[in-house]
Amino acid sequence: MAVCRNKSQLISLGEDSLKVFNHSNEWTTQNTFEFEEQPLCINLHPSGTQIAVGFKTGTRLYQKLDNELKLSFEKFGKATITIAYSHGGHLLAASKISI
Repeated sequence: MAVCRNKSQLISLGEDSLKVFNHSNEWTTQNTFEFEEQPLCINLHPSGTQIAVGFKTGTRLYQKLDNELKLSFEKFGKATITIAYSHGGHLLAASKISI
């Protein structure tokens, strides 16, 4: 689960999906996105427009558009188990393990 500090957004992971919630007035689901493989970790950019997702195959960065996620970067390698943006959003840290 990740929360955007600058917008009223919250994202959570399921087994193979990601849900975006709006919590400005009440908890409402804005979007649900499905993945082909199971995501391991997630983080939301402070601007609320970019989502970093860790998978067994590596790390992917998505741009969050109105009703879709657009893949903008993909790095294959070891499984990403933890991912985090810096407070300003200009850095992204990811920890990986071999599976």
